[in-house]
Amino acid sequence: MKKDKQREIKFRVWHEEKNKWIIGSIRNDGQFYSPDLIPADFNNIDIQFYTGLKDKNGKEIYEGDIVKDLWNPRNTREIVWTEGSPEPFNISYYEDAEEQFEVIGNIYENPELLTQ
Repeated sequence: MKKDKQREIKFRVWHEEKNKWIIGSIRNDGQFYSPDLIPADFNNIDIQFYTGLKDKNGKEIYEGDIVKDLWNPRNTREIVWTEGSPEPFNISYYEDAEEQFEVIGNIYENPELLTQ
């Protein structure tokens, strides 16, 4: 990620029990809110953050996405967050991510892509 560029704070939420993406927002108290969920549902969600990068097709790359390295097609990887790292996502240091990677799925809907 280019050092002079501010990363836009965006996220998506996967509900593990319902096996679907949930739309919501962060309230003033810092808690996630969705009209589709009751309080008990919040124990079963996984919040995934936007990396600030897009793939070769202009698709936003999120934590939990599975990407193909177009320069090394046998290399697919899950996008992960590393707490405390200067480059928190494992592809953040690629300034040419928009040319090098393509989102091919995510860990919830396409976990089999990581075993290929």
